[in-house]
Amino acid sequence: MLNANIGQCTRRAHGCASLWLALAIWLMLKATRAAADALFAVPSRSRLACGALATAVWTALALATGSVQAVTYTVTDLGILGGSLGNAQDINNSGQVVGFSYVDDLHLPTIHAFLYSGGVMTDLNALLASNAAGWVLTSAGAINVGAGSNINGASRAFLLSPTSPEDECLFNWAEANFPPLFAPAGSPTATEAVYTYSHYSATKAYLGVSSVDNNVYYLGPDGKLQDVGPASYLVV
Repeated sequence: MLNANIGQCTRRAHGCASLWLALAIWLMLKATRAAADALFAVPSRSRLACGALATAVWTALALATGSVQAVTYTVTDLGILGGSLGNAQDINNSGQVVGFSYVDDLHLPTIHAFLYSGGVMTDLNALLASNAAGWVLTSAGAINVGAGSNINGASRAFLLSPTSPEDECLFNWAEANFPPLFAPAGSPTATEAVYTYSHYSATKAYLGVSSVDNNVYYLGPDGKLQDVGPASYLVV
């Protein structure tokens, strides 16, 4: 008899708990409906409060029912370039991170921009082409862009554009063999639209490669664009 009474009380307790849970959910839904009904009947400032209330109610309901799972994160030490301080500025969908790091810890420390990819931190200055001599990249605020100083020591924003070894080989070959056309030698390489090119200010000329047809193009002082032919014919 005692066991039967205990079982009956247990069933009643479970029933009461279920009833209170159902009542709590009903009250939450009612409050949410009231907030939604009021959303378009009050000034915009009050709408924010209604929206916040509705969000809080639904969040509480989701947590109570276990439909929201806690999110955990891991921390990755990106490292430094030699000094004691580093700062990450941006990350892309591939997990590549850019920022800046001290290279040394002197009174006026040297700061370089870095790229962290595949578990390795790389000084972006080590990736510059030979004809970008004089540039010092001190910080990368986003993928491929940041701040640095140019060959004259002036602070400038920069955009890094990948160049292929074949393009660099072509420009170096043209500068070495046709200095009257391509001067000064070592002019910076840039990318715009479909062209990877070098601008030679002394001879007012451009030499570039198109990504559309992989042909070499020359633009001289007369402003006429000339198709020189496939880059594969010039670079072996």
